[in-house]
Amino acid sequence: MFVGGEVIVHGVVNKALERFTIDTYGFGLWQKVVSACPHAVAFYEAMLCYPDQDSYALLNQLSRILNKPNADILEDMGTYLVVHRNQDGVRRLLRFGGVDFRDFLFSLNEFNARIDLIMPDLNLPQINVVCGAKNQISIRLAPSWSEFTFLCIGILHAMADDYGALIRLAHFADTGSAVIQITLVDDRFAVAQGFKLAARGPSNG
Repeated sequence: MFVGGEVIVHGVVNKALERFTIDTYGFGLWQKVVSACPHAVAFYEAMLCYPDQDSYALLNQLSRILNKPNADILEDMGTYLVVHRNQDGVRRLLRFGGVDFRDFLFSLNEFNARIDLIMPDLNLPQINVVCGAKNQISIRLAPSWSEFTFLCIGILHAMADDYGALIRLAHFADTGSAVIQITLVDDRFAVAQGFKLAARGPSNG
């Protein structure tokens, strides 16, 4: 994702950052970000590939303008991908993985294969979900995109809310991989959000 040494980045990454910025902070702020990056463009094509320095520059400039750490921005972006109406397809893809939050977590073991069917060039870090002590589940992420951890944390918090689960999260490094440790405090803490596989239609009025 935003890792040095990679030559290209799938356009869906830059597109997601573009949409997150515009939907959250407005087009004017996105224009400021783009204008501060020499090789950036105003609108990215999701199915093209771009030099990785473009992704670095966009994220770093957004961090500078907002005076917010990259990790916090990526966590907010992960939340956005689940909760914002413009990203409803992402939420539906994730909710399709299980009837409750625990099922959803273990469905992430097949997430790489599902994404490869849709976008084989995205090359997400390998995800491995392991059951630990009582009510503890760990997600191990291969060390190819270090910042992917923070995006996942935002997604996990948002999905827990969507399922009505109360969780605690911690993350740490272990032999080069990132580990997110989830404690499932109460899997029925609140009423889950409604879910239909079909996309929501346009609202009337």
